[in-house]
Amino acid sequence: MSIFDKRSNDNSDGICAARRAAKRQADRLRHLALVVLFVFSLFIIRVTRIEAGHVGVEINLAGNQRGASEIPIRTGWVVYSPLKTQIFEFPRTCKR
Repeated sequence: MSIFDKRSNDNSDGICAARRAAKRQADRLRHLALVVLFVFSLFIIRVTRIEAGHVGVEINLAGNQRGASEIPIRTGWVVYSPLKTQIFEFPRTCKR
């Protein structure tokens, strides 16, 4: 064996390669989990904005208390689940 021979008697390079491959596989799995979570959250969570001069009405689509909510939603950002509720926006002023 000479100093120019890259082969060694111990198997440390094979162990390092196996660890790198396992780390790459774990990173891929982690990235896949994040993408799946992101796509899942697109269907579960929605955000809407009630404009100034309008009022929002929350309609419960599931559960024992289905129907319009008794408390109207005020102006601002609203986070809701489209699987459970629906938001409608109406103007506060009455036009004749």
